[in-house]
Amino acid sequence: MDRTADGRLIVATQGAKSVAVVNTKSEPPAVDRIDLGVPPHDVAVTAGGATAFVVSERGLLAEIDLVSGRVLRTIKLKGRPHDVVAWQGVAIVTDISARRIFVVQGDQVRAVPISAVGHDLAVRPGSEELWITPWRSEGAVVVDLGRLEQIGEFKVGRTMSHKHLAFSQDGGEAWITEPESGRVFVVDAKARKVVDGISLGGHPHHVRLANGRAYVADGPSDLVILDAATHRVIGRSAVGSEVHDVAVAAQ
Repeated sequence: MDRTADGRLIVATQGAKSVAVVNTKSEPPAVDRIDLGVPPHDVAVTAGGATAFVVSERGLLAEIDLVSGRVLRTIKLKGRPHDVVAWQGVAIVTDISARRIFVVQGDQVRAVPISAVGHDLAVRPGSEELWITPWRSEGAVVVDLGRLEQIGEFKVGRTMSHKHLAFSQDGGEAWITEPESGRVFVVDAKARKVVDGISLGGHPHHVRLANGRAYVADGPSDLVILDAATHRVIGRSAVGSEVHDVAVAAQ
């Protein structure tokens, strides 16, 4: 799931083999669907907000027009592409079947080797550092996007399991969740060292940071809110079943 600057939610709906575009400002919220023909797993809105990249584990990357609802292009990828970020018009995709990421610009696909099988990924604000959390290990990876090569690796977590991440708005911290241990790890992004571990008790998946708070989709049913400065839990609400992702409007 991702969010445009004007408040629309872009949701990968695997069961429907489509992407849902939700206008949260209408009452009730209006939903348009863009059919892909394959189950989408992740989506990333481009900087301008007019298009988005969508990735399917069936080996497909698509770019969609969020205004017209058209699929602009599709590109076949090897392995099991999993998560995607958009950076300067380029799609960057993890592959949970191999130690590599895909960098897709136009119709060109480049495979960049890394030292771990990657799961989630995010670009550190104010830098050209791409951070990649592992699929089934404790080794997170840092890639220089200017050179397209790995420049670092560090240990995070307590189990050999998949992890999600998000950065603070200034890029000073990375928050990395680990569903199997029920914990969130706070990493000093400059030093690349874990400075805190917070037990949430459930199965934390995606996390977002905004407005001085961290919002965690803590499966199976909760949204947990933490103070980003003190790392204390300040709110918890049951919001549904099989909770996995969260989107936040920065103010």
